[in-house]
Amino acid sequence: MKKTSKIISLILAFCVAFSSLCVAWAAPVNSIYTGKSYTQNSRFDNFTISNGIDVSEHNGIIDWNAVKASGTDFAFIRVGYTGYGEKGTKVYDKYYKENITGALNAGIEVGVYWFSQAISCTEAADEAQKVLSVIGDYNITLPVVFDYEFGGGGASGRLYKRRNSLGKEYMTQIANKFCERVEQAGYRGCVYASENFFKDYLIAENISNKYEIWLANYATKTSYAGEYNYWQYSSAGKVSGIEGSVDANFRYLPNYAENDINSYSLESIPAQAYSPNGAQPEIKLTKNGAALVQGTDYIVSYSNNFAPGVAEAIITGINAFTGSRRVKFRIAPKAEYAPVKIEGGEGALELTWESAYGASAYWVRYVNNSTGEAGGMTVSENYATVYNLAGLTDYTVSVKPFININGLKIFGEYSPENVVKTDLYKITGFKQSGATTSSITLSWTAQNGADGYKVYRYNSKTKKYSLVKLLEGASQTTATLNKLNAGSYYYYTVESYCAENGLIASSPKTDVLKVSTKSKTPSIKKPKSTAKRKIKVSWKKVKATGYQIQWSTSKNFSSNTKSVWVKKGSATSKTIKTAKSKKTYYVRVRAYRQPDGKKVYSSWSKTMKIKVR
Repeated sequence: MKKTSKIISLILAFCVAFSSLCVAWAAPVNSIYTGKSYTQNSRFDNFTISNGIDVSEHNGIIDWNAVKASGTDFAFIRVGYTGYGEKGTKVYDKYYKENITGALNAGIEVGVYWFSQAISCTEAADEAQKVLSVIGDYNITLPVVFDYEFGGGGASGRLYKRRNSLGKEYMTQIANKFCERVEQAGYRGCVYASENFFKDYLIAENISNKYEIWLANYATKTSYAGEYNYWQYSSAGKVSGIEGSVDANFRYLPNYAENDINSYSLESIPAQAYSPNGAQPEIKLTKNGAALVQGTDYIVSYSNNFAPGVAEAIITGINAFTGSRRVKFRIAPKAEYAPVKIEGGEGALELTWESAYGASAYWVRYVNNSTGEAGGMTVSENYATVYNLAGLTDYTVSVKPFININGLKIFGEYSPENVVKTDLYKITGFKQSGATTSSITLSWTAQNGADGYKVYRYNSKTKKYSLVKLLEGASQTTATLNKLNAGSYYYYTVESYCAENGLIASSPKTDVLKVSTKSKTPSIKKPKSTAKRKIKVSWKKVKATGYQIQWSTSKNFSSNTKSVWVKKGSATSKTIKTAKSKKTYYVRVRAYRQPDGKKVYSSWSKTMKIKVR
């Protein structure tokens, strides 16, 4: 016996020194994805071992019903990744929504992960928030995973380059920070890494004593001696519904005694409405169609359930049942709404509503009743203005509050729906598009929903704007006003109108537009060459802001042409200097008006010829 005892002691000492070589093994399990047999650690003898996959956009479009039919129980879906470059750009996986929805609809239990290159705790927390900000509407019952690896970045990857300077202790803190943040939001934290990564770059026991572990070790028998809850054993799995290879995983769930409440399925708890007496959701435990009875088979106590946010239910077996378990649930802000007050503005909606207790912000939803097109916006206060909507259109509006817990949005209920009609827009593009000595042409952009337009002109005698033109039809976007004075300024504004149910609705009037008719054509006199290379040009003045004089060696002014402006309407002459002497030049003049900075020209005068000295 003493000799045997010494041998056993030597064996135990060897195992302590070389723990990774002393893993005890249980019966092998065949993989539905690779067809191979995988030897399991004996610690999982009393565990149920289930089959699962993990996917990203690299797996393409997935037929999740076929995946489920293959025997898949669970799936981890990539939500996004951080790039290998120095900027550490964060990108969402382009298929994460379709994959989460498809897997859940097929009856597959879902977890999610973020491929990380975090080099600080702050960055890990930001990655966690990226995940939390998009998964709140899904029934995620498996962990939210921190995928920590060097990946394909190689020696140039931002994490790989810093692996030695960061050190095992700080890299462990980075991983734990991600898990801490997701657990604050009510999810289970988990760290994914390879066997070597856990050994060489992390202090694995400082993670596994608080969070779950997902081990990557491509072998038929892992030598990893640490704790783990999931084992990714191959990247070459095959499954119906996915083209090409897929990552294959085992999940380990303990087998509890028949009367242990942990052996029963816990129905997912939806977000609860706030109650001043504390939210107390119904807890349902079932197995094989049978349900336990609260108060008879188990009791429930609660913590942190008196305010919007994340609360916890503690379930304890009683009488014939044993065991205890905890589950987190969410409490949404309370909304005691008066109906949303809404007013239609110029292609806009102005909204107000009663504040919701505990709300961080609100989601405003609006639907165009004509087209069905929906939109929405987030606001931090209990009011909002929605712009750029269709004019004179009915919109259905409702609001729901939410609280933001570390990036996770927990929504309350929508308010009652209300319908309001927007006003017509103020017309845009209003401008002067033409003129003669006795008329002005105005134009503007057509407005949807309008039945026509009204043109108003300022009357200097009454000092009011009077209707001078009524146009019927939304496409009638030009108006010519006649019998005006030459070279005169006028002031116009335009509005659209719509006749509905015997009432006339009008848009706001445009800003006032100052316009001008053309001046009469000035009558040019015969020019004179008063000195070497100089020409005196004279004309008979007209009602104008100023004049433009043009001269050229070309009779039709097609080349060698120069201009000068005389900025005085009362002027009747201007001496110009030509480029050459002893040369024949052609000269002409025209008047202009300048309303709001834009020149309106008269016709050119008769062209006169002169040979300069």
